[in-house]
Amino acid sequence: MSNERIFSAINTKIRVLKSNLLNELDYINLMKKKDLKSQIEYLIENTVYKKEMESIDDINSLEDVEFALRNHIIDQYEKILNFFTDEYRDLFKTLLLRYDIEFLKVYIRILERKDESIKLDKYTFSNEKYHSFNLAKIMKTSNLEEFVDSLKGTIYYNALLSYKDQKDKKTIFYMEMNLDKLYFNLLYTKSKFLGKKDRDLFQEILGINEDLLNIEWIYRGIKFYKLLPEELINFTLTHGFVFKYNDLKKMAYGTEEELIDRVLATKYEFLFNSEQEIDLYMDRRIHRYLYYMFLKLLKAGGLNIVLSIAYIHLLEYEAKDIISILEAKRYGLDIEEIKKYMIRSIERG
Repeated sequence: MSNERIFSAINTKIRVLKSNLLNELDYINLMKKKDLKSQIEYLIENTVYKKEMESIDDINSLEDVEFALRNHIIDQYEKILNFFTDEYRDLFKTLLLRYDIEFLKVYIRILERKDESIKLDKYTFSNEKYHSFNLAKIMKTSNLEEFVDSLKGTIYYNALLSYKDQKDKKTIFYMEMNLDKLYFNLLYTKSKFLGKKDRDLFQEILGINEDLLNIEWIYRGIKFYKLLPEELINFTLTHGFVFKYNDLKKMAYGTEEELIDRVLATKYEFLFNSEQEIDLYMDRRIHRYLYYMFLKLLKAGGLNIVLSIAYIHLLEYEAKDIISILEAKRYGLDIEEIKKYMIRSIERG
């Protein structure tokens, strides 16, 4: 089957799936509910999350809700993945690695802090076939050396090997950054095998994401962590769309003010031209920019990979917004305050 026919079939499926995304009224209704129990009841009675929400063991646990939302996203991945073969299937399976990497980061932190209160099962897949490592082997480890050794034969081993005997207080931080870098490099490598049109589209999307993460990383590294330029450069992502290596190097070796001026001269000026608190809302600005980029791509359609990529990312942002609302309600924030922490902008109240 030709790519055009495959994407025609996928796009038809996604048009059906996207009709289940929450609308503005759903978010407002969630914000108006008095507690977590009534919010979950709303999701069960009025949204596509009925099955996942009904499976929650502890109705007062946000971790359980996050796990249920992730299961929904994985279910949607499966529905799309079934259409793809070869290089395209490999790319979408690589996108799923972000959840394995999240698990590895959590496990590393548990080893560092000796914290057994974290529910590790909430960071795993309900179906072990999606894991890119031997979960049982990892769960038996009790220190960093054992942990790294348990990853032999996986894509993660070489990225973490040099840290297994280190005792530096920054070791955990370095390991997490290396895992993030590995993920983005894998996506870029997999994208090379797509057809030219899809390759260019995907690499532009990936590059924009990397640009924004690099800006945030270098800005925070200079302003808050006082990191050396070499450290900043070492952990930048290498396939940015606007900012290439030399641009990033100038940022890393420059001042905070010089970085801001450089960014203000690009399409990413929104990161620094707001009257709102820059540092507090930077993450949200990045997510919001990407959210509306994906929303625009979803509406544009086209017989290419973009619609599938856009839909999956919009699902993930939807899950983040649901959790933000549930968490904010727990802290007693009113609707106007909750809106400030959401990725999607809500006009009504």
